[in-house]
Amino acid sequence: MGPSTVVLKFARDGQEPALAEEAFLYEHYLSPSAASSHQQPIAPKFYGHFSSDEHRILVLSYAGTPLESFDQLTVDAKTHLFAQVQTLHAIGIVHGDLVPNNVTRDDDGKTTIIDFSHSWLHNCERQKKQAGYCDELRSFTRQLGLAES
Repeated sequence: MGPSTVVLKFARDGQEPALAEEAFLYEHYLSPSAASSHQQPIAPKFYGHFSSDEHRILVLSYAGTPLESFDQLTVDAKTHLFAQVQTLHAIGIVHGDLVPNNVTRDDDGKTTIIDFSHSWLHNCERQKKQAGYCDELRSFTRQLGLAES
């Protein structure tokens, strides 16, 4: 196996706690072992969270180029991306910032969801029971231009 390309995500001043929370989500909810029932990864591979007196860093796999617009995707790719977001909700995470530049596409066309800095733990079923739908899923369906089911 050859070398891997990685991305280093540095915490800005005051953002250290948010980066630590993002690392927690990667380690406990988004890692292949935590999300073993999912055939394709939905987030970059998490290599670790490192800190020193001066820096706090996440090390992630490179997942491709961020989208400029969801219109770049075919209907099938949009449907697949929506399924990835549904998987996030099934494992208990709301992304919180589903915009095109938080989705990457690699050379094979595979989409990956990135930047979990606005994410939180969530019980989608409870929200569906209370409101009849999940806010993020409903909004994302509209963003993608997919028919609501």
